[in-house]
Amino acid sequence: MIPGNARHLPFRSSIASVAVTSPPYLEQRRYGPSADEIGSGVHLEQYVADLVAVAAEIRRVLRPNGSLWLNIGDKANGSGGAGGDWTGPGGPGRYVDPAYPVGTFLDVPGAVLRGLLADGWRLRLPIVWDKGREAPEDLRHVRRPRWSHEMIYLLAPGPDRIRFYPSALTETGSVWHFPPGGSGPAHLAPFPDELARRAILATTLPGDLVLDPFAGSGTVDRVARSLGRRAIGTDLYPPERTP
Repeated sequence: MIPGNARHLPFRSSIASVAVTSPPYLEQRRYGPSADEIGSGVHLEQYVADLVAVAAEIRRVLRPNGSLWLNIGDKANGSGGAGGDWTGPGGPGRYVDPAYPVGTFLDVPGAVLRGLLADGWRLRLPIVWDKGREAPEDLRHVRRPRWSHEMIYLLAPGPDRIRFYPSALTETGSVWHFPPGGSGPAHLAPFPDELARRAILATTLPGDLVLDPFAGSGTVDRVARSLGRRAIGTDLYPPERTP
């Protein structure tokens, strides 16, 4: 893993077969002191613009027949703080985007997807990740069903047919079932080993190069190498900085 900013990936063009990643979610937590953290201190419009810029770098590093697997979560406007929709250590205070009503989910995944489509990406499939457990929310407070899924988008960088190996799929439909968390080093937002495994097996062959521009504790790198692939990635903070 190379320390760095995902907006400017320090890699040659057209070398990676696939990118598998999950960016920091919008105003969910801080990972360290850097002002370059994506998703921190911004509203939805800037968050989308930042991820579209990162995706442009991903597209440069990808081969024309490569693909991007993007896992991203939503945000409720007005969430955070005591009794809010978000719970857990390291989170910011109450989040309010003045462009939207308080009490509405912002559809962050959809907004990012629309930004990517406008920039030339092609959606091959939206996948619903059923996490198998509900968020620990008080139904009397939130007054809605509990949150229990996230989105995974399979995207093509352009008009070329992406490489795809259906025999490697564990589940062949558009809803995937596996729990969150991983088996690697502890991290504030662990990327699931199973997500990385499925994405890598379905779109690469042994020896191919896998990219993760938000490498975190290095889950994608570790899983890729265990499957006989090569891997590259960047992160603002080296793994030892992510408790």
